[in-house]
Amino acid sequence: MFYMLDVLRCAGIFRGQCGLNKLQMYLAYCQKIPPEVKEPWKEFHEKIKGLRDRCSHCMEGLLETFAIYKGSSIIEKFAPTRIADFKNRYLIYFGTSEVWDTKSPEDRWEYRWYKINQYLAGGIFSSAFNLDQYYGDNVRKFLKELREWANQNCEEPVQKNRYNDFLLIIVTEMALHSPCGRKKGTLEQYREIYYFVEKLVELEVYDEEHKRLYGHLLKMMFLWPRKGMELANYGLNSFYDAVKILTERWKSKDRESIDPDKLHKQKMHKRMSFKKEKRQYTTLFYLGKGVGLEVFVHINEVLGTRGYLEWENFNVSKRLKRLNGVVDSKNIIKIQNPLDSSKTVDIYYSPREGGFSKEAVSFYLGFSWAGPVAFDVQYSNKGSQKHSVGDNRFQEGRFLVYKKFEDPMTYEEYAEKLLKLRKKLEIILVLKKKKEDGEKLDAKQTR
Repeated sequence: MFYMLDVLRCAGIFRGQCGLNKLQMYLAYCQKIPPEVKEPWKEFHEKIKGLRDRCSHCMEGLLETFAIYKGSSIIEKFAPTRIADFKNRYLIYFGTSEVWDTKSPEDRWEYRWYKINQYLAGGIFSSAFNLDQYYGDNVRKFLKELREWANQNCEEPVQKNRYNDFLLIIVTEMALHSPCGRKKGTLEQYREIYYFVEKLVELEVYDEEHKRLYGHLLKMMFLWPRKGMELANYGLNSFYDAVKILTERWKSKDRESIDPDKLHKQKMHKRMSFKKEKRQYTTLFYLGKGVGLEVFVHINEVLGTRGYLEWENFNVSKRLKRLNGVVDSKNIIKIQNPLDSSKTVDIYYSPREGGFSKEAVSFYLGFSWAGPVAFDVQYSNKGSQKHSVGDNRFQEGRFLVYKKFEDPMTYEEYAEKLLKLRKKLEIILVLKKKKEDGEKLDAKQTR
């Protein structure tokens, strides 16, 4: 898409800063068609006007994938760089618009989202917690503006999908209660925001095509049982149902990534591995100390200088709350429900080799897409500890997997080694030919 826009810039009318301004207005919701292309391109005007929404949806999808998964491939490791480049180019082409007609509710709704995307460029769930990196001490002012625009959009009588409006209200309020917003919350605000969480879940239930998880994850977080809980009027069953539905929805979403064609080929070609790509899910929120919205700690608030969570860091112990539980099985820690001592909550963890059943442990709680997860698990019985649990290099759901090798070499490994050998052989043959032709080779080439 951006390649096409770059090609458009080559046209004489869109060259230079003046031409860029014309192109920006041509792409805007309040489209201003240049007279030079009014007739020649008349059948494309509406499609060009819709590029802004297409680009926003692409950015939203890219950011959602990055927020949920942490892939191990080289392409996915460069995702933050790609996203930053995407945002910059988005703002170049869609970031400026001089004229807006805001008489109708639809136009006002579109105009507010145009202003919102000046800050977020299509990203909502995580971008709101990154604004302090760009706006410093002014971040509180911008978060308030974003929240106000989202609230105003909710009041407009328009036939629009309210999903992003609700999501923006929730995350801006949560960001205002993080260290970058430095706002003390009230219990009433907690309940008000939970109203929008319920609305978000309703929309996700009816939109089965995309299998969105934001609302379901937030519902589990807000209903997490703790003493002095702000949503005490909700029964405990609501929490257990929220965890169950989130887990089932995650499994359903994860199943969609399976390629049945590869599975079919694997049966035909026994020595070809056709390994499914390993996509490890992230953990963006942790259970913290405090009351109200302060109990939800975004990962950006506690990241170490090395770019990942350093559990021994003072900031981590200051912000996150340690829980106590008992190892029930190889992958499950059970904790007592603080609101009902007769009930327990299951929390997934990455165990030590072998595990030690029924041992007392302490840990930090992460709210992951697959459900609650334990990090930095410390065993009470120090003597039985074989190695570190919850190693910070494997944070965000990055659990160790021990792979069993049935064959000494897979087809892919064989092909890769053969390719390297062929390349070396080609280099040797080229050097041999040069030597035969009388060309002088340097010392390294004669080895």
